[in-house]
Amino acid sequence: MTSTQSAQKYMNIMAIALQIVNNIPQMFNQLFAAQDYEEVSSFVTTSLDAYWSDDNNSFLHNLEDFLQTIQKEKDLNRQQIMAIAFCLWLDFRITYTRNENNTAGNRIYFSLTSLVSVSENNYAVIDSLNTNYNETGIWINPKFPIATPHIIRNEELFEKNISNRDIFEGINGLLKHCSYVSYDNKNIIKNIIISDTFLTEKDDCSFSIGFSPISDRKDLLQLEDQPIERNGIKYNGELVKPLNHAEELLERLKNDWNLAGDMNVDIFFTPELLGTSLSEKNDGEYNSFLWECSNLRLASGKNVPLLTILPSYWSDNYNRSTIVSLDGQIIGHQEKHIPFVDKKNHKMEALAEIQEWSTVLIHIPNVHRIAIVICAEFLSDQDRIQKFLCGSLGATLLIVPSYSRGEQDFINALPALKCYGTTIIWGNCCGAVASNEKAIGGCGIAGTTQTITFGSKCSCNFSCQNIKACVFKVKIPLDFELSKTTESFTKENITHNIQ
Repeated sequence: MTSTQSAQKYMNIMAIALQIVNNIPQMFNQLFAAQDYEEVSSFVTTSLDAYWSDDNNSFLHNLEDFLQTIQKEKDLNRQQIMAIAFCLWLDFRITYTRNENNTAGNRIYFSLTSLVSVSENNYAVIDSLNTNYNETGIWINPKFPIATPHIIRNEELFEKNISNRDIFEGINGLLKHCSYVSYDNKNIIKNIIISDTFLTEKDDCSFSIGFSPISDRKDLLQLEDQPIERNGIKYNGELVKPLNHAEELLERLKNDWNLAGDMNVDIFFTPELLGTSLSEKNDGEYNSFLWECSNLRLASGKNVPLLTILPSYWSDNYNRSTIVSLDGQIIGHQEKHIPFVDKKNHKMEALAEIQEWSTVLIHIPNVHRIAIVICAEFLSDQDRIQKFLCGSLGATLLIVPSYSRGEQDFINALPALKCYGTTIIWGNCCGAVASNEKAIGGCGIAGTTQTITFGSKCSCNFSCQNIKACVFKVKIPLDFELSKTTESFTKENITHNIQ
């Protein structure tokens, strides 16, 4: 297996080459039509093939020498083509398994297992695959295969990409085993990699998301005016005080989470802002509330969600969602960075300004790359979502917890990312909505034309009276036939269970 030092050097070399690629103008794809593209890229590939060997020291030394050749190339067009071909070749050789050899025993891959090690019963959390991001301005992330639908042609199955061609940022659409973003001392990506072994226990080829609105109470939030300053400008701010009915919310969260387990959901999430000091209490690396709940269910052989995204918690002018594994271990936090602005009352959410923007990206190989976007960020920052989360990181599933009085804007935006092959699952709190008619949440499933709201499947008449627990379950197909005439996803993929 490749050593940590060799793997790190390999990725640092790639980061330097990506510097050149990153400086290619917006018309990136036009380079592939250049008259000398085939000749130059073939020269690069042939040269690198000749360097390929089992001796990492010699191989990496030759890579560095060839990289210097690219850097010294004075013809800009030729240099850019060489850099693209160089990066694509390096990406092609990457594997995240320990086995670098083919069946004949010949080495065909370069393993990054020493940098990204995932076991069946554990997960990995890593930042950048390269360590020279300060010098290069390039931050490289791992990339794993995701679920892919298929088409039938001449009675044979063929995988079919559901994203638009050429929509990704630069070379990211072509890289199979990693992705990159520009680094400017602000964009930090926390890559969480989880084993896909849970799929072997499934009877059907689907991945399920569970959502609970938690409460229909109108008086949950206590707000207080607090002037704030962001980017040197003073604003009318509004902070969230400790919630009303905290113990009732915790009991409801517990019941909903248990119901989600009974429904065999893979990921469970709830609205923003409904977290309390009780739901956020921790014992070191473990969330005390979910650790206790998980132990009880696991001890009795009951199903537990693979991941739980707790209701976001407001504290000290920060609003963040805690991500917890099936055994109660805290594996990450997603901060909310962009505040909700109340245009009518000329106020905004009094969020503290965070200079370093940290993004959690959850990788489940052969399933999805998942990002969490909290409420107003989903509506206010579509450019970042499209170009950064989807176009660069290749997020294929967005989970959007919200606490919003208005729902139509979310409904309108649910299909917005299908061209990236990205599915959106949005969930709201019943108590946040003033009208009797509620959407509660909804989904836009990539590869389909359907946009469905949870309210259309509601079985409780939008009332929590005499209800102990309530969960909506969305079954996302992982393998389905793409068709221009029939839908693979319908309202039947969404169920609403109450107790």
